Amino acid sequence: MSYCQAGEELFLRIIAVKGKQPKETYHQKLASCRQNIELADPGLTWSADKKTLTIYWLSAPESVGVSGTLSLNIGDNGQVKQP
Repeated sequence: MSYCQAGEELFLRIIAVKGKQPKETYHQKLASCRQNIELADPGLTWSADKKTLTIYWLSAPESVGVSGTLSLNIGDNGQVKQP
């Protein structure tokens, strides 16, 4: 890896545990020195009453070099909806 030399990437994976087998319902790359994706502070916040996970980037995946926010509504069944 030629950018940060660490060669590490950070992913979010949401796993539904209801049912017979755990099932991945969502995945998103959160940070990557190779693709210039970087989380802001705080990187993630969870609102239990709204069942919403919000991701904050300094440099977002869809627009490198530009900050961004993504909110995900997570249902009881583990399914993810973007409002």
